[in-house]
Amino acid sequence: MSVPSGGPASSPIPPKSADGPEPWLDQRLRWRLRFSPRLSRLVTTIDLFAMESAPRRHTGPGLVQPRAEGWAMVALEQLDAARQAANERRLDDGWNFLHSAQRQAMNALTVSEAADRALALERECAAKLTGWRREAAAGMVSLIKAALLPAPAESDTDAASSAGAAGNPVLAPAGVRTSLIAVQRLLDDNSNNAYLRLRLVGQRLLLSTVLLFLLLVALGCLVTSRALNTPAFARVTVLQEPGTYTTVALLGVLGALLSFSIGAMATGAHRRIYELASGRFAATVARLLVGATAAIVVAIAVQSGVVALNPDWLLLLAVAAGFSERLVKRIIESLSADAEKPQPPPADSVGHAAEQPGT
Repeated sequence: MSVPSGGPASSPIPPKSADGPEPWLDQRLRWRLRFSPRLSRLVTTIDLFAMESAPRRHTGPGLVQPRAEGWAMVALEQLDAARQAANERRLDDGWNFLHSAQRQAMNALTVSEAADRALALERECAAKLTGWRREAAAGMVSLIKAALLPAPAESDTDAASSAGAAGNPVLAPAGVRTSLIAVQRLLDDNSNNAYLRLRLVGQRLLLSTVLLFLLLVALGCLVTSRALNTPAFARVTVLQEPGTYTTVALLGVLGALLSFSIGAMATGAHRRIYELASGRFAATVARLLVGATAAIVVAIAVQSGVVALNPDWLLLLAVAAGFSERLVKRIIESLSADAEKPQPPPADSVGHAAEQPGT
């Protein structure tokens, strides 16, 4: 689109419905592809689907004329909407539009492709879906397999032979394609709901991370200002010496980094993409802050004598506290259990009660 003379300059609008790799992507977003895995994956998936589905969505020489079928027009509109959403960095909307276009393209499945897709959807539904969605998907997949199993009638065989001889693929029955689209919709809705839950959890995690950071800073300010140098904290040097406070907190962060790195190497390849992409920065920062807080809590418990651990091992205990949340959990649970135990009566009251004459 050309800019009128005298008008404000604007970035060129990418060609609509372009099926090449990334001709539609805004130039200002290209640098983000290296640093945003979510955007890069969405752009790549849009391009791959556009190229793979072009023979199904277009006809004529050069595959430039859109098909007249309604599903092809809808798929083309949804694909353009996915591109626009990606350019506007509305990644969730982009995935929704792309999934809709992919479902519409299932209207062009042949009989053999429908059978393969039914088998793949059956395995995917068994692995991902639960509850009523799993039951509904299993029922529809059973109906699809039953519809594809019976041998075609003689007239259908003749029609299939003539269609195959003419070079036209034999499409799956309309009911089979509709059921496949419905099963795929169940999977897409389940993925959208799971990602939405992760986003909500990520927002709560971000809030708790900010509050925890402010709490650690406030406590550090109290330690620096010597406001906690009272007889009640005489033995708790972590709350009196800024150097000890900082050292213990940093050792807790070190333990958290060790735990995070080992966990990422052990389980990172087995987690789903949206689990890794959701709140990855907030989760990392929260894990480090939790490690620092845990180390300070353990140091306070050890130095105050409420936990029977060797104070000489304080630095190693700080690393261990940052590495393992279970250590802090066990210490807090043991303190809670001790606090809930009934306290024995004082010795004076026991002796006084023994001197009272019996009845």
